[in-house]
Amino acid sequence: MLIDKARSFIQTMYSELKYNTNEVENRMKEIEQEINLTGSYTHTYEELSYGAKMAWRNSNRCIGRLFWGSLNVKDARDVCDEKEFIKFIHTHIFMRELNDKQPREEEEIKREGKGGEEERKGQFRFIKQWNNFVCMR
Repeated sequence: MLIDKARSFIQTMYSELKYNTNEVENRMKEIEQEINLTGSYTHTYEELSYGAKMAWRNSNRCIGRLFWGSLNVKDARDVCDEKEFIKFIHTHIFMRELNDKQPREEEEIKREGKGGEEERKGQFRFIKQWNNFVCMR
């Protein structure tokens, strides 16, 4: 059940981040209300970020997981179309180059198909992915 999975995640996260019990219960009330109204719930940015970090940390087969704490999550849930998506990715790459002071690889992105099923759904496909830390859903 979704509420049980949400409770497990929230309790784990809030415990690891040393939140008090009242904050856990208040957040769970919000989540339960949203699930009862919509059938799902929306993670806060902090939950989204910590969930991504937890997933990387718990990925036993990933040699890079030792750096899970340094993962910088960019929330692009509000990106709706291809132009916004490309702008978001380009900004991400530019900021990495600016902050790292060294050149970085780029990703080449294109829309799948010309007028086909994938294009109508607005899905994207990586042609080349040289940056190992870019994740798409």
